[in-house]
Amino acid sequence: MKLTQIWVGRFTPEAPKDYFTEVYSEDDEDLPLSRFIGEQGQTWLDHDWLEITKKDTLVPIAELVKYLGHKSKPKVLAKAQELDISQANVLIVIYPDAHIGAPRSVHTETYMLDYMGTYDNSAKIVTMEEQIAKAESGHSKSQAALGSLYMFPAPRAKHLIDYDKAEYWLLKAAEQGEKSTYNRLYHLYYTQSEKHYNPEKAFYWVELAAHWGGKTDLKFCAKMYEKGDGIAENKVLALKWHFLYSCQNENDNYDKDLLSLKSQMSESEIQEAEKLALEWIEAKQYNPDYFRGLKRNPLR
Repeated sequence: MKLTQIWVGRFTPEAPKDYFTEVYSEDDEDLPLSRFIGEQGQTWLDHDWLEITKKDTLVPIAELVKYLGHKSKPKVLAKAQELDISQANVLIVIYPDAHIGAPRSVHTETYMLDYMGTYDNSAKIVTMEEQIAKAESGHSKSQAALGSLYMFPAPRAKHLIDYDKAEYWLLKAAEQGEKSTYNRLYHLYYTQSEKHYNPEKAFYWVELAAHWGGKTDLKFCAKMYEKGDGIAENKVLALKWHFLYSCQNENDNYDKDLLSLKSQMSESEIQEAEKLALEWIEAKQYNPDYFRGLKRNPLR
């Protein structure tokens, strides 16, 4: 079952800016990973399974939850109506393997966070044989899913790991324009398989992923430009991608990395990096909500 836990919130400008920021403490491992996790009565949650959508202003609930799964969306809307919540500006979704043990609503003077329930978004079960047959027929999404499965199977299916097969199917899907494969190919060539390790190929795919706006890919691309790993070192382009990542992630620790890079650059280089980043944002205006932090400029 693919169970998701969902909250909607109304955060005022006075709400804590670090509410969702991950803080790792070597001195006290019992400290909550974030304020959100702490207020949910836990100290740890795998943030890879946590998705947070923020808006600068309150919007109708229907707009905020429009990308939820087809099973959970109508139920969340019904719950919002029951709670008399017509607008919100924060949506939190926790996906399988990272559930809060005792999810709860939190109301304070500066923010109100309402727990909307746990929902099953399980899709129709597809057998391995059916998945392979669809992939062999040329179905790109099945090829992408199969490639990912051979790289990152469920914990109980580690025997399926086969990086040769992963590469084969991911490249097949990528040839057909499946953007979800770009990040997977980056990991295949950079982090997952010693046999397939190839920084140049990794950079090629992560830059493609970054151009499509994958949040973590923006950071990975920046790091490779900064280190000259898989591509010639280029601090201007590194700062461009660092900037784009930081626009969306309110993380003081990450800003320190960005500002450290900035300290190694001339003013003209910094201005060029920011110019390139803002041009990239402008080119993405087909999805104006993507950069929820356009007003957040960690450089200036």
